[in-house]
Amino acid sequence: MIKLDNNSPKKYNNCGTLKRKGGRNMDAWEKFYGKEEEFRKEIFRIPHRDIPTFVRLLHGIKAKKVLDLGCGTGRHVIVLVRERFQVYGIDVSRTAIKETKEQLEKEGLRAELKIGNIYKKLPYEDNFFDGVISIKVLHHARVFKIKRLIKEIERVMRPGGILMVEVPRQEKGYVREGKEIEPGTIVKSTGSEKGIPHHIFAGEKELKEFFSNFEILNIRKTGRDKIQTPSPHYTMFAKLKGSN
Repeated sequence: MIKLDNNSPKKYNNCGTLKRKGGRNMDAWEKFYGKEEEFRKEIFRIPHRDIPTFVRLLHGIKAKKVLDLGCGTGRHVIVLVRERFQVYGIDVSRTAIKETKEQLEKEGLRAELKIGNIYKKLPYEDNFFDGVISIKVLHHARVFKIKRLIKEIERVMRPGGILMVEVPRQEKGYVREGKEIEPGTIVKSTGSEKGIPHHIFAGEKELKEFFSNFEILNIRKTGRDKIQTPSPHYTMFAKLKGSN
């Protein structure tokens, strides 16, 4: 198990090339980010509290290229560029990418940004990235698409590369509203994420099965806080298996 860094996320407060494919998912997220009051909430400005651990692990393997998968409005892109990594970001929302680009320009920073559907073939070469981060993103699909995406993550990462993900978890007594479309996967019928699938991981065992080609470094229960993630989640750090 790795040691988690306890640095306050406030250390990193606040956080081109545009390419249109995405279909229904793109439309749903455009509606979401089209509501300015949604993406300007504090949750979309403060980086994940465990970002210092991710940064330390990346420096530990002398990482250079890092991908933010589903980068949203760029809170983690900004952090990682400041840490002097070559940062790439991809998101299905044109509005989110535009906001990320504007934030980068305000600080005189640069990252490679693309608009794209992450559940299709990722637009990157094999073994391209030393690290990948995906916070509250990859679970927004049916299981077969999530597993296909994980295979794509494996393809674009180099062996020994570091992965950080946060996904929702089931917790006794906590009820998520939505219509179940397959075991463990719901679609919300109301609210800002209406029409968007959410796969809820049943436990650490399921999460490890999905990421069986990774060496799990740490899984911890996150969420249940008022600012960033009110619902129960897992945050996981892992290293892609294989020869360096």
